Amino acid sequence: MSGPDPKPDPRLDPPLELERLVGGRGRRILAALLGFGALAAAIGALAWNRETLVDSLDALKSASPRPMLELAAGSLAQLATSGLVFWWLYRLRAPVPLRDMAALVAAANAANFLPLRPGLVGRVAYLRIRHGVPLAISVRVTFEAAALTVLVTLFLVLFLAFGTRTGLPGAAGLLAFALSAALACHSPIFRPYAIASIGRLVEVGLLSWRYALAFSLIGLEIDADAAIAFACIASAASMIPLVPNGMGVREWAIGLLAPVIAGHTLEQGIAAELVNRAAELVVTVPAGGLAAAWLARRPRPLSPS
Repeated sequence: MSGPDPKPDPRLDPPLELERLVGGRGRRILAALLGFGALAAAIGALAWNRETLVDSLDALKSASPRPMLELAAGSLAQLATSGLVFWWLYRLRAPVPLRDMAALVAAANAANFLPLRPGLVGRVAYLRIRHGVPLAISVRVTFEAAALTVLVTLFLVLFLAFGTRTGLPGAAGLLAFALSAALACHSPIFRPYAIASIGRLVEVGLLSWRYALAFSLIGLEIDADAAIAFACIASAASMIPLVPNGMGVREWAIGLLAPVIAGHTLEQGIAAELVNRAAELVVTVPAGGLAAAWLARRPRPLSPS
């Protein structure tokens, strides 16, 4: 007579383990509510300033389709670059096919717009179940990817501050970081992270381009330095834990700093960020939905025997 079925070990459940890392459910619900509340407040602040709202809508109506398509293309290219970065960091320890990782990152990014940011837990769980990637590797890669974003953002912020005193353009900071990463590639120790950091740099560059386009679509212009500064702000805001993709935080951060960085009003900064966010949603949500459907149909890899 066989004994009772063994109880599953909760230590082997990646969602439960990751739950401990990202915080309790109540705290994540509160953070999500605060994020969406901040977003609603930002929209309300823009609506309150009727003149800015009307001017922005008129500029959008009369805008050429080309910058709109470029803004969508920038969002898609940034999503693809993020997939490459994660694939590279994972392949150092656990081989995952590039197409699987690209689809997984797309699906996770779309899911992270939902409350509680389920994309992070879903990505870890999928890799564990489908590809046998240990939880420790996923946690390490997640922290490495975040650390590289911090590194690139901090470097560019410091370079922008240095550039204001020396007259060097902010674009030179992108080139300086790329050259530094290329030199670091000569070291076997730093090469893997140097290559991944270049991917993160490309993401910031694409985000800078998106901000230049977003402001132009509401009839305003910003220079390259301001675009890079806004990209750094958005990158930092999007890394805030628990808040869905920096929802609400990005809008207020761009709006509050728009007068200092670009000489535009708070409401104009919020309007540009809402245009940028809308393009991001238009691209990310359908791409993530298609990626999730494709991943669901993927067969589980055969275990080595």
